[in-house]
Amino acid sequence: MDVGSGNTNLDDTDYFRQYTSADPPTGDRAIPFVNFTTSSNQNNNLNAEHISFNRRNGDWLAEELDADADIDLFNCTPFCVGTEIIGEDILCTTGVYSVTDLATTVNWTVIDPDNLVSFTTNGNEIILNQLNPDNFGIVTINVIYGNQRCGFATVTKDIEVGILPHHISNAALIGETSVCDGQFYTYSISGFNHSCVTSVNWTVSPNLNIVSHTATSITVTSNPFNDQYAGLITANLPNSSFTIDKGVWVGVPSNDGLVIQKIGVYDLYAGRWSKLRAVYSPLIHEANGPLNVTFEWQIPNSYVRNYTDTAYKDVRPYNPGQINIGVRAVCPCGDGEWRYRLFDVGGTSNTITELITVDRQ
Repeated sequence: MDVGSGNTNLDDTDYFRQYTSADPPTGDRAIPFVNFTTSSNQNNNLNAEHISFNRRNGDWLAEELDADADIDLFNCTPFCVGTEIIGEDILCTTGVYSVTDLATTVNWTVIDPDNLVSFTTNGNEIILNQLNPDNFGIVTINVIYGNQRCGFATVTKDIEVGILPHHISNAALIGETSVCDGQFYTYSISGFNHSCVTSVNWTVSPNLNIVSHTATSITVTSNPFNDQYAGLITANLPNSSFTIDKGVWVGVPSNDGLVIQKIGVYDLYAGRWSKLRAVYSPLIHEANGPLNVTFEWQIPNSYVRNYTDTAYKDVRPYNPGQINIGVRAVCPCGDGEWRYRLFDVGGTSNTITELITVDRQ
């Protein structure tokens, strides 16, 4: 009946009073129902007599229903409300998982097809330990637990072990692509957040020096004693084999790996056009993007035709003999070192006019 709707203190008078649909409780003891009944009496509009419960006979009934006569009272609400496995959804090296301590019987099962963890059990707790930090995946723990009074429950929980690849799919190091000599550059981790990672191990290629670093950023400068052009900055994630890499270009290009190639089978010949190509092939890292260089040429005693791609030049020498042609790579940090190649020029002599064309496009 819910006399008083739980807002009024009731006494024995309220419990033993007879109510009917024609004479329901009123005032602060009003009920929240239009009608109430326990069984229908078709002869009149009165409810049939029914039993009422108070603290005294309610305690007696609870004890009668209890299988353990030595315990006066029982309450299964805490047991039934807490039907869950308590613990983190992600396992970082070691994790403790548990069920309510009201359980007197607990049976744990671990489903681990990839052999990711070891485990030990202790009553209502189970401890998982990651076997290899380079491995990752999903394990499932299952538990059947209960007690004699409140029955049994079955609960399952899926747990991520280590860092799953989808957590780093959008991870990147944000910062400039070029690291010019004598300047400081800061790079920050973006698109990544994981409960197992509170810090990272920073490493850089030999042509860079670390100035400072935090758990999410690093500041670097160029190493003046190393002229390698391609650089690499790496955030190594702990307890995993995953890294976040950033390829950079350091300083200005040296002439190592820079060559001048003649395209075609014929040698240079006075009065005839030949095509030359500059090829720059420094050692690079997988994380490096496309080379960010253009080329500047020195071509003496020749007519020169330019291309939009500065790696190419057409050359028509004025006279036979030899010409020494130079090229260098140019990047956002400045001009690289010159590389020269001496070419033999065939043909017959003409009036020699010296012209040196130096262009940068």
